[in-house]
Amino acid sequence: MKKIKKILAAALLFVIAGTLLWSKASALEPVKMIAVGVNDRMAAFPDAKPYIKGSTAYVPIRFLGEAFGGNVTYDAKTNSVIYQNKEQKMIFDIRGQKIIYGQKIISCKIFDQNGRTYAELRLMGETLGYKVDYLSKHRVVRLYNSEPHLSHPGFISQWGSRIHDYIYSKGPVVVPPSKPASQKTVYLTFDDGPSKFTSELIAILNHNDIHATFFQIGQNVKEYPSAAKKVADNGNYIGIHTYTHDASKLYHGTAGFMNEVSMTQKLIKQTTGVATSLVRAPYGSKPYLTQAYRDQLAAGHYKLWDWDIDTRDWEVRDRSDLVLNNVKSGVVSIQHRSTKEPMVILMHEKSVTVSILQKVIDYLKTQGYTFEKYDPAHHIVKNFWNDKRL
Repeated sequence: MKKIKKILAAALLFVIAGTLLWSKASALEPVKMIAVGVNDRMAAFPDAKPYIKGSTAYVPIRFLGEAFGGNVTYDAKTNSVIYQNKEQKMIFDIRGQKIIYGQKIISCKIFDQNGRTYAELRLMGETLGYKVDYLSKHRVVRLYNSEPHLSHPGFISQWGSRIHDYIYSKGPVVVPPSKPASQKTVYLTFDDGPSKFTSELIAILNHNDIHATFFQIGQNVKEYPSAAKKVADNGNYIGIHTYTHDASKLYHGTAGFMNEVSMTQKLIKQTTGVATSLVRAPYGSKPYLTQAYRDQLAAGHYKLWDWDIDTRDWEVRDRSDLVLNNVKSGVVSIQHRSTKEPMVILMHEKSVTVSILQKVIDYLKTQGYTFEKYDPAHHIVKNFWNDKRL
């Protein structure tokens, strides 16, 4: 009997020692600080940072919820944190260690740390319909949904060294607003690509640390797929410029036009990873896109962009000086109108455009303009019909 007791005591000591060793090892498990991106934006964590421990990422619920565009509250009666937006409600039951989402109940590690309530990042994101990818090389967890968004390389290119600030900053990361009210904004746009000139245009943009919007033709995306992808990978936005750019096929009924828009939209997504809904009609929306066309675009949740200044680089051959003159005269005209509206400049992927682009950028800088690419989250109406739906 004594022998049995000794064996049981030894076994119990072994279990206790093993538990203590496992607990100690778990406590010493390395913690890796990370940044978190939601679609094309970085999430801000002012006083509590997200991190990975083991193979699981944890995040302060409040700050990620705000990055999703919702409200986060605490219910003291139930000891629960509640995330809610217009369509979704998620309850984090701290006592029960579970997420309640509609009829779903999901086990989740939830805990308080440094005055904030944390939860498992992947569970929170995927439950709300986001895809979640860990870009380990850059220590960024990227969450994205069906909204138009950059490819992963494009996202990294856009945020660059600021990712380091999000990971290591001891306080809130201050990101200057993209469009301060006091600044004048210009959107450079390039039509008819991708092409053999795409890389040269991107090189000039990168040299100036700015981005632009490229309206791509479906046929050209098929011919130059690597150039199409390079546009997105370097942080630029891509719009739809139909499949053929052929007026005789596009403007004899809405069906043909919408079919080309849809075809090109899918091709751009397959080739570049960009889910875009921004359309530019070949030769401009007036007079071609009458009410019937615009109704179809609105029903399909597309947006439509024309321009304020036509550089006419498509007709000047090698006279690059004329391109610059057209920009200058257009800017002067707009300034005389004292408008504070953002300005959109039309250019094309042509040799003459490559040769004059740097001078165009330099001139716009002297006039006090800051450069932006199209942002679907902050759409501005910019079509010749002034159709507010588009």
